[in-house]
Amino acid sequence: MNYIHLNPVRAGLVEKEEEYLYSSCGEIYGVRKGLLELAV
Repeated sequence: MNYIHLNPVRAGLVEKEEEYLYSSCGEIYGVRKGLLELAV
């Protein structure tokens, strides 16, 4: 999961993985609500 979350950072789209809108990372870190509901 870390590899997937860091792809937008490596591509230079964002500085932190939780800033990428289409990532579940923001919801996992508790920064924002994701676009899709995560199944736990």
